[in-house]
Formats: sequence, C-alpha cells, structure tokens
Amino acid sequence: MTTLILKEKTDKLFETGFVSFYNLTFAPTTSTENVLASFLDTNNYPIIEPESLGRPFNLDKLKPTDFKILSKNELTSFLKDFADPKGWTNKDEIVRQVKYISNVFNQLDTEFFHIISPSFFEMHDPRIDIIGHVYVYYYIILAITADNKITVCNMVMD
Repeated sequence: MTTLILKEKTDKLFETGFVSFYNLTFAPTTSTENVLASFLDTNNYPIIEPESLGRPFNLDKLKPTDFKILSKNELTSFLKDFADPKGWTNKDEIVRQVKYISNVFNQLDTEFFHIISPSFFEMHDPRIDIIGHVYVYYYIILAITADNKITVCNMVMD
C-alpha cells in the first residue's frame, strides 16, 4: 500500500448538496491499481470521507476494479446527462454544481477518471453498507495524474 498525503481540501455548498475536492499526493512509480487500493484502505479513507456522512460503502469489500473508468469526454457526458433529468426540482442549481465539477476536472492533465457510486450496485450487494442506498446521488470521482497527484471529488446531492 502506498500512503496518500492530503495537500488541500476545498468544500463548496450548493442548495442541492455539496462537493468536496481533495488533492492528494502519493509515492512515484505507484501503479493506478495500487493508488486505488490505497484510496480504499481504511487508514487513508477517513481523510476523504466527512464523518457526518458515515460510509455508504463496505470498504473491506470494495476492489479497485469496482470503479468505472471514464475518459474525459465520457465524464463530461456523464455529468451533463446527470444534470439533465426532468425530475430535478432545482435544475439550475444542479447545472451549477455539475459545471463546477467539470471545470475542475477539465483543468487536469489526465484523460481518465475513476468513478464509484452506491447507485452502481444492487440493493443487497455486500460492497454497500446497509445505509449506503440512502446516498442515491453520491459519487466519488478520482483523477490520477502523471505527477503523482490525485484529485478526488466527493459529490453528494439531496
């Protein structure tokens, strides 16, 4: 396991939820799979997860392969589609939140992103904590860059 070091944290509150960005560093020559495994390690996870949320995932059951891998274009499309549902009561605020996330990720020098959400799993999947499905709109998006940095976005929508 590699040690992840928190360099900076930014929180932004929206009417529809919040977004937290974490900038982490790790040792050079660490593989992407090792970085993801380290991210899931419970010794590193409290850095990322606000205590007030609890944990939607059973971290000891998650694997790096549980993350979906999206290109920059796929992530942009995913976020755009996410902001589009007709059922949002505050669509303008959702669009603002998604644009904020997109702007941060578009500035990064990486082409691939790793994303995970309780909504990707079935209701009784052992990788999801019993409270995990309360977090319907909960996403963790990681961008791993060549200069040994991880930008983590923790997105929660009400």
